[in-house]
Parts: sequence; C-alpha cells; structure tokens
Amino acid sequence: MLEFMSIVFAVTLALVLDEWRQSVKDDKLRDRVLNSIKAEVLANMEVVEQAIPYRQSLIQELREGRHEIVTLPLSDIPVDINNDRRLSNYLEEALLAGQRLAYDRFEVRRANKERFLILNDNVWRLVVSSDSLKIYGSSNIQLRGGQLANNAWQLSQATQVMMKLPFKLIELLAQLNSRQATYTGVATQAIEKIYSGDSKVMGVLQDMLWIERQLKKDYEEILTILDEEL
Repeated sequence: MLEFMSIVFAVTLALVLDEWRQSVKDDKLRDRVLNSIKAEVLANMEVVEQAIPYRQSLIQELREGRHEIVTLPLSDIPVDINNDRRLSNYLEEALLAGQRLAYDRFEVRRANKERFLILNDNVWRLVVSSDSLKIYGSSNIQLRGGQLANNAWQLSQATQVMMKLPFKLIELLAQLNSRQATYTGVATQAIEKIYSGDSKVMGVLQDMLWIERQLKKDYEEILTILDEEL
C-alpha cells in the first residue's frame, strides 16, 4: 500500500508540476503577445493622431478653395497673363508636359471677377499677385496616413493566446482588424483618385477622416484593457 501510494503521489506531483510549468509558459507567451499588440496599437495610434488634424485642415482648404497646387513666378511666364487664351495654352504646356493624362477641356475662364482654369470636371482657381500666379484646386494632394500595421489579430490567433484573453478585448481586436482593412481600402481609393485627377477626391478624404476618428476611439479602448491585463 505504501509503495502504491508513493507511486500515485509521484505521478500526481509530476502532472501538477508539468501543468504548472505549462501554465507559466502560457502566461509568459500571453504577456509577450499582449505587449506586441500594445506596441502595434500605440504605433498606429500615433499615425492616426497625426493624420486627423492634417486631414481636417486639408478638407477645409479644399472646401474653401485654398489648397495651393503650384506657384508660378510672373517673370517665368512668357505670355500676357491677361490674355486668357495665351495663358491657357502656356499652362497646358507647362503643367501637363510629360504627363499621360489627356483633357478634352483645358481653358482659362472668368466668372464673378475671378479666373479659373478648367480641366474637364476639375475647376482650379487662379490668383495673380504682384509677382506670381497661384493655382488653387484639388490636385497635388499629399495623402498621409493610410499605412497601418495590422498584425495584432493574426498574432493572437496564431499563438492560440485568444483562449486566455478577455472576450471584450477579442471583440475589439476583431473590430479593429476589420476597420483597419477598410481604412486601407479607402486610402487606396484616395490614391487612385488623386493620381487620376478625379475631382471627387473630397468624399474619399472625408471617409478617411471618419474612419481615423473611429480608429482612435478603438485604440484608446483597447489600450485601457491592455493596461489592466499587463
């Protein structure tokens, strides 16, 4: 009986120790994964926080016609800038040289004491000062943002750590994964519209701004939970 009890005790102790070692190993892996997720969230949050004010300012400039495309010194313009036809011909040659884009309509027009450069559906405002000609419109836009790391969800799935995570965190990470994928898609649309000269780029920029604001809320909520878990 003593020998039997000794064997049972030894086996039980071995199982308990093995389970304890595995539990410690799992906890360490869980902490490493959570720290990786936190680092990624913080990096993405920084990108979004920098993009939001820029996007707001850009949209406001475009809405008010204050987004500067290019400034041309008057000394470099070899035609009479008051002659709309000659100015139009010069600008077409200067602005479209080497470009593959073709415009069926490229002309300088006047309306309400202002001058505009019309390129198909695009309308750019011309402002002449004492020494330069400035062109304002929806071109020459720097997108910024749009590139976010999106590995947190895949990492938690691949390591099977999800089984040890709070349900709320799993839910938020799934939502974040989907929203970031949508954001990348919208950013791709914005790039296509910018490089194709699409005048409807404003709508895509507004979509990006809305998603960026939602992402910021997601990041803040996830970081709150991560701080509690780590």
